[in-house]
Amino acid sequence: MRDSESASIYRAVELIKDTPIAKRLADSLHSIMDGTPRLSDALVFGHHHSTERPRSENEVLEDPYIVSQAAKKRRERANEAHRHTLNTLVSKLESDGLVVQQNRLIDAYARLRSGPAIFEVKSVTPQNERTQCRHALSQLYEYRYLHVIPDASLWMVLSSKPTQEWLIEYLIGDRALNLLWEEAGVISGPSIDRLSSA
Repeated sequence: MRDSESASIYRAVELIKDTPIAKRLADSLHSIMDGTPRLSDALVFGHHHSTERPRSENEVLEDPYIVSQAAKKRRERANEAHRHTLNTLVSKLESDGLVVQQNRLIDAYARLRSGPAIFEVKSVTPQNERTQCRHALSQLYEYRYLHVIPDASLWMVLSSKPTQEWLIEYLIGDRALNLLWEEAGVISGPSIDRLSSA
């Protein structure tokens, strides 16, 4: 083979093919190739080549690109729900003759007749409502502290009514928060009367 003699090369290859080591090498190569991740319809050496088996649903769901796209879609929907609920809240406050302010942290701030009020808006789904309420709760107390307005009332405004009744009781009864949510395009919820009279 070193001398590039064709006849010698062919004889050597035939000898290797007939030995048990050749089968072991081939089996090893197949094992390595079967365990190697591949892209579907991958471009291999300038040609479209797809010999991989169809992926199971779990494998598809675990694909980082698909997961990132799904996460991006969820984030976009959450951002849109947040924007919509915030706009509905601001419209409600302004229609009541209140001046609404916002900054990098606070979704909405207004001076009600009863005093300053901080509003935190969260988009919620049945799957994330507990986590979102927990985040909003900590944010409201933090914002009140950071802006040094200890007498501000705290208002949580959700994109929809929580499905877990205990959350409503906990936030209003135990945490003494004001709770609102968007329903059929309007702001409602257990604290709506306090907002209207505040």
